[in-house]
Amino acid sequence: MSEMGGFHYSGLVELEKLELNLDNYNHFIVTQFINHAKSKNKVLDFGAGIGTLSNIWKKLEGTSSITCLEPDESQVKIILERGLSGFTSLSVDSAFDYIFTSNVLEHIDDDRAAIKFLFYHLISGGKVGIFVPANKFIYSHIDKKLEHFRRYDKKELIEKVAGAGFKIDSCVFVDSIGLFAWLFLKIFKLQISESGSRLLPIYDKFI
Repeated sequence: MSEMGGFHYSGLVELEKLELNLDNYNHFIVTQFINHAKSKNKVLDFGAGIGTLSNIWKKLEGTSSITCLEPDESQVKIILERGLSGFTSLSVDSAFDYIFTSNVLEHIDDDRAAIKFLFYHLISGGKVGIFVPANKFIYSHIDKKLEHFRRYDKKELIEKVAGAGFKIDSCVFVDSIGLFAWLFLKIFKLQISESGSRLLPIYDKFI
């Protein structure tokens, strides 16, 4: 079986809060991946959590066959309850024509190994979509609480992805206004579970 490089994150409460309060944000991320995939049919959600993005993908693009890879067994149980395909590991011969991963690599200490894992499980001509938190200077107490090892800059991400054997299509910033939201949370030391939690739906609806 092929493992996820020792990655384990069990922030179930935080994941449920983010799903509940960031519906527009999550739909935006999924539509970016779907547009990038361009009708790829065999899809892997790497680090699927509770299946939030795969659930949205399934509703928007029902013809895709989506596999959720999530090392936390309690979260895989939720994935299965949602009618999605979920596993804690992959067979060594599993291969996909599109792999997406959102807000996952920052949780993995050896992210280079994780990116090589993605390359290994991609068919020839397949594509990978990666969404990660940007700008190292806004790394904060929230990142620590969410067990983030890092935030990324473009140069670092491109170097790591290319180093795993990928050809880079594009690397762009999205949600630039979110930079100021994270700065606000950092400066005033708000928590997602406290005041920050009440701000999330406002941000999601209007920004």
